[in-house]
Amino acid sequence: MKPKITKQIARIENRFIFNARYQLSAREQKIILYLMSNLDPKEQKDFHKQVVPVKELESLLKGDDKKWGGLYKEMNEFSVRIISKYISFDSDFLVNNKPLRGVISWFQSVIPVETEHGEVALEFMFSERLKPFLLQLSEYAKVHPLDVAPMKSGFAIRMYQVFKAERDRMRKHTQSSVMIYKLDELKQMLGIEGKYKVLKDFRRRVLDVVEREVNTHSPSVQVKYEYIKTNRRVTGVKFLIFDKSKTKQGARQGGGIGSNYAPSEEEIAALTYAQNKAYETLVKFGVYEGIAFKQILPNLKGGDVEGFEDYFIKHALAHFKRWARNQPNKAISAATFVNWWTEQNVFDSENDVFWKLVEKINKDKKKLDEITFENRMEAKKMTKSEFIEWYKGTQKKML
Repeated sequence: MKPKITKQIARIENRFIFNARYQLSAREQKIILYLMSNLDPKEQKDFHKQVVPVKELESLLKGDDKKWGGLYKEMNEFSVRIISKYISFDSDFLVNNKPLRGVISWFQSVIPVETEHGEVALEFMFSERLKPFLLQLSEYAKVHPLDVAPMKSGFAIRMYQVFKAERDRMRKHTQSSVMIYKLDELKQMLGIEGKYKVLKDFRRRVLDVVEREVNTHSPSVQVKYEYIKTNRRVTGVKFLIFDKSKTKQGARQGGGIGSNYAPSEEEIAALTYAQNKAYETLVKFGVYEGIAFKQILPNLKGGDVEGFEDYFIKHALAHFKRWARNQPNKAISAATFVNWWTEQNVFDSENDVFWKLVEKINKDKKKLDEITFENRMEAKKMTKSEFIEWYKGTQKKML
């Protein structure tokens, strides 16, 4: 049974999103957002019991491709984990000039029941203390459970809510938002206070993952983080938050140069052999012809990529597919790839990814026999048709 979450939207009070401290796995947050989306914050004054068939929960929990231990085991463990999880926050009460911390449970109870149709289900009841944050709301963010469905990191889902709430709050006033946290403050919000003491571990396991997953899967916002340094020591993190370009039918490939343009036969004929192969690969993947021709091919420079542009595109697509799995369809996959290229600059020569792909190309070059490599060197100076004519007059091996 598929979860009925195509229309419902979770509404969460802004104060809670910005100030609550907790750590939940991606699976746990997806369940909670699903349950929140079933609330009616305008009409409801009290929480009601929510009965969710186990099969429906299974489809929610199993859809993230993580290791699945079996339905019985997962339901039992999930119930125990979720009832023991809590939210903490700073209160207005001070002890030794420090705010006393308050603690709230997510749920009053999680109990196995049987539905009227004889299905095994879990009955959820939110904690009464959450009412000010989920019912009768004034300033709140809207989070669609489907927005986070492809995300695998609990940190990414948590921060996505923060970024979206901030942009929803400030969109009328600014074209972008800036959020600054001290390292300890950010860790506290994510429920990992005292963990990841080595900065590179925090960056690799939290910051990089948040940036990558939000930018890949969020339909509305994209983010970039920067370090804040005090006397050369990293003391904080600055998040720059931007709105994603609205897409045509959810998957238009941006509105930049080339989005409504198709190159002529003469323009395509002027491409080199490797550029032509790269262009054909991009179009086959689903990239608009004009974007492939005007925005991607002209930027395939540096790192001895010239003459091996098709190799670069091959490795760029492989990298994209590895990190952006579970794209809903070909159109959205192509649109996301274009966004990585044109907006996020993932494949820019100033990005580490570019040089990793160059290393792969260099390994490919070493595997070529001498004649094929020489052909490549000749081909990068010629158009495709010129190279074919040149090749006809030789006995050399075709590329």
